[in-house]
This record gives sequence, C-alpha cells and structure tokens, in this order.
Amino acid sequence: MRSRRFTVEVAASQAGRQTRPVELLPNLITLCALACGLTTIRFALVGEYNVVIMLIIVAAILDATDGRVARALGAESTMGEQMDSLCDAIGFGVSPAIVSYTLIADDHGRMWALAWFAALVYASAIVLRLARFNTDLEDEERPDYMKEFFIGVPAPAASWLALAPVMCRQAFGEGFWTHPVFMAWWLIFIAALAFSRIPTFSFKKLDMKNARLQVGLLFSSLMVIAGLFTVPYLVILTVLIVYIGTIPFSILIYTKHKSHASLPGGYAAARAEGKALRQRAARRRRAAFRVR
Repeated sequence: MRSRRFTVEVAASQAGRQTRPVELLPNLITLCALACGLTTIRFALVGEYNVVIMLIIVAAILDATDGRVARALGAESTMGEQMDSLCDAIGFGVSPAIVSYTLIADDHGRMWALAWFAALVYASAIVLRLARFNTDLEDEERPDYMKEFFIGVPAPAASWLALAPVMCRQAFGEGFWTHPVFMAWWLIFIAALAFSRIPTFSFKKLDMKNARLQVGLLFSSLMVIAGLFTVPYLVILTVLIVYIGTIPFSILIYTKHKSHASLPGGYAAARAEGKALRQRAARRRRAAFRVR
C-alpha cells in the first residue's frame, strides 16, 4: 500500500509540475501563431494584402519562438509537438492557399477551378510534409548529420514563397506574376518543393561562437531591418531569392555529409577533422597577420 500511495503521489506531483502556468507559455505562442495565420484569410477576403503579408511574417516568427521557449522552460511535451504541427498545417498550409485563391478568384473569376485545384494541392502537400517530419523525428536511427537539414522546404518558408506573387503585386503592381495560370503553377511548384526529399538548411547548428559569423549575421540583420522600414517587399523578395539560392549548396553539403558517414569513424569524425583543419588555417592567418 505504501509503495502504491508513493507512486500515486509522485504521479500527482509530476502532473502538477507539467501544468505550471509558465509552462503553458509555449502553447499560447503556438495559438497566437495559429490566430495570425487564420486572420490572414479574413483580410484577404477584403483585399488587405499588406496586412496578410505582415500576419504571415508574425506567424513565422512566433512559430520559430515557441519551440525555443519550450526548451528553455523545460516544457517540451508530445501534446505541444502535435499542436505545433496542427497549427502549422492551418497557418502555413491552408491560409496561404486560401489567400492565393482569393486573389485569383477576385481578378479572374473564370479561373476559379484552376486556382482551387492549386490551393488543394498546396495545402495537402504541407500537411503531408508535416506528417513526414513528425515521423522522421521518431526515427532513433536517424544519422546525426540529418539534424543540420530539413527534408523539403519547411512550412513557414513555403508559406512565404507561396505568397511571393502577392508580394510582387503589392510592390510592382500587375504583371505576369498575377496571371492566374502562373500563380496556380507557382503554388503547385512550392507544394512540390515542400513535399520533396530535397535537403534544405535548418540553420539550427550554426556556430554562434564564430566571430566572423556573428559580425556577418549582425550586419545582415541590420540591413534587413533597415530595408523593412523603407522597401519591405523588395527586402522580403530578396531574402526569398537568397533562400532559394541556398538549396543547391544544401544538396551539395548534404551529399558530402552522407558520404562521410560511410567512412571509418563516421560523420562525427569527419566533422571533427574538418573543424580542426579550419582552426589550424585560422591560426596560420592570425600568425601571418601578426608578422606583417
């Protein structure tokens, strides 16, 4: 009886710790991201596409924040992971699809069938991508180098890319990017990128202790922030173009890591050797600079 009572008390105390108010913060952030994603539909229906883009950006920022807050508070849970995926499916899958559809349907009513077809394909691809992502996380035999990559374009980035024609419309007016056929095929193309097996950088394993990287990120952030206050759409489109440009490099590095994993010692040994080589090269550069 004593052991059973002790087990019940421990379970109760653990349940109490899991429901501390501060540990609900990550879930609240996730729900705020969902609210931003859903609200884009409301503003798209009345033609306020500037607000739509702003809300999608805020939703992506909140989505990147909730996981970090959960890890910092020690509030990670299976429920939180599932809720995050469900909210991403709606905020970054359904909402961009509906926004794109409303723009095509408003300007070219006779093309509604093609627009709706593209919207269904995009939303379905995002849901399938998120389901595959959750499945991959449960794979205990997943190689270490996979932690540096996403498989396919992640949902937040896909939502920005899906709305690129909308941004072009707001920045430059009407053009080929607002043609219904182009917008529909663009949405299908982004859906294919999201559901593909193409490796893309996750940017989670950046060496933030690297002084050059810190300076580069700080300077780039300052340029982006300054640009957002002057030519916001041009800056966002430039960032998206740069992101697309990183995909060939991610494929190259992924292939390199995969080949290293088959060598003696595996990926970890190859990574340690590469880091040692970079450190020796940096010491030689510093020594040469001191001699001069």
